[in-house]
Formats: sequence, structure tokens, C-alpha cells
Amino acid sequence: MRSPISGSFSKLTDKPFSQSDLKIRIKQASQRRTFGYFLERKFELEEVISELNKYGFERDNYQRIIVTWGATLEAEEQAKLHNVLLWDFRDLLHEIADASKVKKTYFNDDTARTIQLFDMAASGRKATVA
Repeated sequence: MRSPISGSFSKLTDKPFSQSDLKIRIKQASQRRTFGYFLERKFELEEVISELNKYGFERDNYQRIIVTWGATLEAEEQAKLHNVLLWDFRDLLHEIADASKVKKTYFNDDTARTIQLFDMAASGRKATVA
């Protein structure tokens, strides 16, 4: 019996983020699924902001985005409060697959090509090269 892959993914939550729990191996995954993790470790970390500044990015001229496998309503509220977009990974996969149906393109990128070929196989279409 196959187990669904989605069982290994968890929604983004608004549970409290803990730097100390991030150091404990069995708690790391759940910490990386909190909105606070992204806020503190990805968006607000001084080293990250400094690096963005090197490339001309300042606080108000870029958008912060989290690509996730779903989110709780509370995490979505936190994202809105902090002006962070949440993109669902499953939706992105469908958008890539749909784009390959509209325009017959041969993707040189291995990931995009794999998504295209998987969609073709799932829908019974033949692979075409433009």
C-alpha cells in the first residue's frame, strides 16, 4: 500500500517559534513550519536584510513570499498582518502544467520539464517539442 506524499507535509502554522527548539533535531521540522520561523529567520534577520541592501532592495521595494503546502487560517492572518504572500506549492505546479498545455514549449530546466512530462503522462497527451 502506498502512503500519500502529502502526509509528510504540514501546513504553515502560527504556533510559537522557538530558536532553542530549532536546535533540537526532533523539533526542527515543526519549527520550520511556523510563520514565526520565516519572519525571524528568513525575513527579519539582519544578515538577510543587509544582503538584500547590497542588491538595492530596501524594505518597501520587494515582496516577501512563502511557498508552502497549505496554511492554517491563523497563519494566513499573520501573513496578511505582516504583508507576506502565501503561495500554495500545489497551485504553482498546476500553473506550470497548465502553461505547458497552452504554449507548446520544450523546457530546458529539468524541474519544469519533469512537471510538464508528468502532466502529459497523467493526462494521456503525447510529448511535443516546439
